[in-house]
Amino acid sequence: MDAPPSILGYLMLESSAVNDPFGRQFQQDIEFEWKPAFCAMCFKLGHDCAKATHEEKADRVLHEGGHRGEGQKLPDTGGGETTCPMTWIIWRGINKRCKQKERKQYLKENHIKIAGILENRVKENKAPLIDNKIVPGWERISYNRETRNGRIWVVWDAKAYNIHHLASTSQFIHCMVTGRQNGIDCILTVVYGFNKVEERKTLWDQLKAIASIINKLWLISRDFNAILHPSDRLSRTTISLVELKDFSECCNTLLLNEISWKGEYYTWTNKHRGNDRVCIRIDRAIANDE
Repeated sequence: MDAPPSILGYLMLESSAVNDPFGRQFQQDIEFEWKPAFCAMCFKLGHDCAKATHEEKADRVLHEGGHRGEGQKLPDTGGGETTCPMTWIIWRGINKRCKQKERKQYLKENHIKIAGILENRVKENKAPLIDNKIVPGWERISYNRETRNGRIWVVWDAKAYNIHHLASTSQFIHCMVTGRQNGIDCILTVVYGFNKVEERKTLWDQLKAIASIINKLWLISRDFNAILHPSDRLSRTTISLVELKDFSECCNTLLLNEISWKGEYYTWTNKHRGNDRVCIRIDRAIANDE
């Protein structure tokens, strides 16, 4: 916000000359209970370019109001350099025309052949039309059973990958991915966890059950709606052990580790200012040691 010079001058005051009833003048110190952030570089209120924080960066990344995880790359599976790593992207929402054009262009420019879409807000009978607008000719796996609009989609270019659907629940789509040209052979689970701790317990139990029958590279990605480390949330609210326990135990039990992530650390913000701001890392990609 642009600040008028008169306001800026007032906010920068530390003392002011005051005349008493007898005509004597003295300096009165000025203390403000609160001052808005002021940027001395662009002379605007509300931020400070010289003191950019994680939460300010998160707000810039999330200017559309949604999550955005980009360009996650498959780790080297051994046997020398991976000449053609698998890169995929996972988005939230595709029901608006502007988003459809943006998604299509992004996939094309970055040569991405696999994408996950969460909370897409597209009814099943309209899904083929949306497919044709964003990824014409691609294949799709979707889970819409418990929601009127779509909850989880996985779409891919069948010329580049063969994907075999293994299982779906209200919190994930589980599939096997085989590259037609790049030698990729792995299991991919696209997750969209429920909001409440108790509701997510089913997710952790199901992942543990799946792990018992996996003997190859396993990638699990996207919106777990859970934090893994105390640093994953910036807010006035104290993080409790209950919030960390289930996700942490699941990763430790299944020997899952985080893999590289392109983008800002915090992936969601409530877009409030000051002490009411909340920034959280609820999106991540993890993998086993295969």
